Amino acid sequence: MLSTKFPLNDMGLLNHFLSIEAIYTSTGLFLSQTQYIFDILTQIQMENAKAISTPMSSSDKLPPPEPSTTIDISRTSTDGKSTTGYAI
Repeated sequence: MLSTKFPLNDMGLLNHFLSIEAIYTSTGLFLSQTQYIFDILTQIQMENAKAISTPMSSSDKLPPPEPSTTIDISRTSTDGKSTTGYAI
């Protein structure tokens, strides 16, 4: 057993781990990144953007953003967390 090699503490039911929320249901465990995604959208000022049911076509050509709408997400973090890994 792991506890024979390492000291372990029972911290109760899992709630959040690595930005993943654990929600216990009658059918099992549901893992959600809803809050993580909302935090990213808030940091880049897109929390009020319209949701779509399917992703955009990968063949569509998008115009470059206007200079006034460019956001440097590396400078928007208020809690010191890295922006590495944000796929925007």
